[in-house]
Amino acid sequence: MFNDIRNSSKLFRNSLTYASRNLKRNWRDFHIVANEDSSERIPHKKCVRYLGVRLDERLQFNEYVKVALESARKAFMSLRRLFYAPHLSRKVKIICYLTLVRPVLTYGCAIWFNLSASQMEKIRIFEKKCLRACTGLNRTASSNCEHYLTNEVMYAAAAVPGIDTVIVRLIRNHIVRSAWHGEYPWVSQPFYPNDGYFEKTLTTGFIPPEAFVYLDRNGLILDSAGDPVMYHIHRWATDKRIEYPPNLTVGAPGFDWRYSRARTIDIKRDEKEKSWYWWLRDAG
Repeated sequence: MFNDIRNSSKLFRNSLTYASRNLKRNWRDFHIVANEDSSERIPHKKCVRYLGVRLDERLQFNEYVKVALESARKAFMSLRRLFYAPHLSRKVKIICYLTLVRPVLTYGCAIWFNLSASQMEKIRIFEKKCLRACTGLNRTASSNCEHYLTNEVMYAAAAVPGIDTVIVRLIRNHIVRSAWHGEYPWVSQPFYPNDGYFEKTLTTGFIPPEAFVYLDRNGLILDSAGDPVMYHIHRWATDKRIEYPPNLTVGAPGFDWRYSRARTIDIKRDEKEKSWYWWLRDAG
């Protein structure tokens, strides 16, 4: 992965909508020089790449989602003869998708997990198209393209969990494995509780990646039914604050659920994995 953060400066900031005139002026004039005796400015960029992840100035990750989807589309189209092969086993196609395409979408998810529902829906729509190609459950010419099979039927045929729940699982496992490295405290310590700080970041929108444990423990990512609340409650793509109450239930009044929540869940695997996540055990 190409990195361009080394040779450029990056200033992370909040919205300037209500900023003072002085703050706006200072932000426009912001620059860094190579050294004290030099007038040469280091190039300033609004978006930089680090280990393949695009970091924009407000950490919205909208640009990264766009690039990741484009890369995943190219990977899928390069193998389209495989995915649309009529005589190839459905199971083989799905394994190929899970191995060759889905990792492109989930790369670095522990950093950019705080996406709005609309941004995650773009990823879900792409996955549904891929799974329909693998399962062959599309509208057919014999039915005059009128016979439509629901997402629930498609996921049941594919027997794979939705990508939003997969992202949650990947981050959980990443945190557990990171915490095992007790001999490397700079790796494990960021995931230990700092609830007072995390509670404050929920209202500012500057939520660090290590806040995932706090969010997960308090039901702000998955509700009691296993629905990925974070990715189905309406939030503006530019608003990273999390202010909805925990333990939401399906159909609860006053909450704006967005998009289809169709998915397949491996209950036995999820229950087994939950025994690994100390923050869920402590939460009861």
